[in-house]
Amino acid sequence: MDHEDATALLRAGTRRAYRPGTVMITEGDIPEFVLLIRTGRASVSVNTVHGTRLILALRGPGDIIGELSAIDGGTRSATVTALVRTEAVVIPVGRFTETLTRRPAANRVIMRALGGRLRDSDSQRRALVSATLLQRVAQVLTELADRAGRVCDDGVRIDLPLPQHELAALVGATREGTAKALGLLRRSGVVRTAPRRVIVTDQDLLKAIGTV
Repeated sequence: MDHEDATALLRAGTRRAYRPGTVMITEGDIPEFVLLIRTGRASVSVNTVHGTRLILALRGPGDIIGELSAIDGGTRSATVTALVRTEAVVIPVGRFTETLTRRPAANRVIMRALGGRLRDSDSQRRALVSATLLQRVAQVLTELADRAGRVCDDGVRIDLPLPQHELAALVGATREGTAKALGLLRRSGVVRTAPRRVIVTDQDLLKAIGTV
């Protein structure tokens, strides 16, 4: 999105800060606003029929959240929760759709982003069926290292407060199974773990393990 279109979206809303753990959007709600994340990270999750939580994606700076329900008028399809202190621009639905109507180039960017997310969703469903748990954990850690990693002396540190139950929700598995997969990666020298912290020590090997 070019500078003028991005500026128009920013001016259409107001800034708001969210503390870690704050629910920014609730699944099933009627859409009243769209969020444009400026800083921080948030998780996008749904409740399953088994009463567990599945994290569909993580969103960060530059991502727009809630645009689908704003466009089609449906209820919120997922819950969005701040993982760290997150600042976002809250854009009322009316102003958001009006801005897209007045700016066709911005509208095309949003449509492409929605299409990309649908493809990502298809890939995630295929991974749940065809990939082993170890492969899914490796895939998620590879993505996190790329999107939220910071180079340190030992490798790449994932700067997100993700306890094991949150990582389990990301890969669609139990906490126990996820812990076993992490243990295998540790013993293989691919990662190091501490409470709410993962350091990827061998990115190439981690990516290879995650290849389906």
